Amino acid sequence: MNWLLTGLLSLGLAGSALRADDKTADAAPKAPPSYDSIKKEYQEAQAKWANAMRKQFAEASKALQEAKTDEEKQAAQKKLMVRMDDSPAPQFAPRFLKFAQDNPKDPSVVKALSLALNLSGGPKSPSWSKILAILDKDYVDKPEIRSVLRSVGRWGDEAGDKLLQDVVAKNPDRKIQGLAYKAIAEGQDLAAKMADQLKANERARESVTKDRGAAYVDLLLANAEHARQKAKELTLFIREQYKDVFPDLSVGKPAPEVVSQDIDGKKVQLSSLKGKVVVLDIWATWCGPCKAMIPHEREMVGRLKAEPFALVSISADDEKKTLTDFIAKTEMPWNHWWNGSSGGILEDWDVQFFPTIYVIDAKGLIRHKNLRGEELEKAVNALIQETKLK
Repeated sequence: MNWLLTGLLSLGLAGSALRADDKTADAAPKAPPSYDSIKKEYQEAQAKWANAMRKQFAEASKALQEAKTDEEKQAAQKKLMVRMDDSPAPQFAPRFLKFAQDNPKDPSVVKALSLALNLSGGPKSPSWSKILAILDKDYVDKPEIRSVLRSVGRWGDEAGDKLLQDVVAKNPDRKIQGLAYKAIAEGQDLAAKMADQLKANERARESVTKDRGAAYVDLLLANAEHARQKAKELTLFIREQYKDVFPDLSVGKPAPEVVSQDIDGKKVQLSSLKGKVVVLDIWATWCGPCKAMIPHEREMVGRLKAEPFALVSISADDEKKTLTDFIAKTEMPWNHWWNGSSGGILEDWDVQFFPTIYVIDAKGLIRHKNLRGEELEKAVNALIQETKLK
């Protein structure tokens, strides 16, 4: 990297003066990296890579439009294929793992292990089994384990499933037990869906075979129906055995209470909006499809400003400042609550993708899910009219 080389050269040029004039400073031991410093370095590296990929994609798209020969088209199409393998993310998984190994008493250990899991690339990574070993040894019976359950479960591998089963057996919190079961069910469901995709898409099958090996693909395809059935059985089991900790979010059921905070840090509750038709938009500023909804949401809010209606966007951004900075630059004249990237409504309402949309009537009943655009506004208007007739 040129910027890195320039920085090293600059340090080298200044080095002789430092050694001549300040030997004490030169001899000072370098402080070990903190969780926050590693995370900041990762975010900066990832942002730089993402910007480069966006630029490459834009240039390739333009080149494809202007291409006049087959050779030019092929060259442009090749550049359009953004390789996730080139992301700096996998390089940081061992660093977050090392931080956790070197600082077992640090309160950020589980956060570090969670990031290590997400950045590792899954069971094929040499870091994977080491991360799971620390979690299984020290955290299966602790509250902090809840933050990694979904990350473990989505891979559906044997070691990950063992960790989740250990959480079920050893963690005293029934909600955490249920979340572990949910993670297993999600992993099985994802495995079945991936198998369906590989059967239908030869290129995808070739890519996964290259990445994970033929034996993995063969096993995935052979176990597809078993995984699908297991996911269904576990979902029913959770619904029956853990209904005391997981609300029924079916259409027609009462919307559970949501307690959050607004952008000023004040406590807010969904129940305070009873009497209005409410759209809950669970989103994040990094989510492309979420941001694509903003222009229509802005128009809808303007058209319905005199009606018993409230749009509430609940942010899953890591930091509230990310949300407030975004709102400062983007016209979004409605209610904004901040949840953070874990827990809260994300856990209680089992949010698996963004945006997740719920439409709630004036009585507090869930009436629609995951509508967008004109379809969403049509449903909201029908519920407003329904409210006026009663």
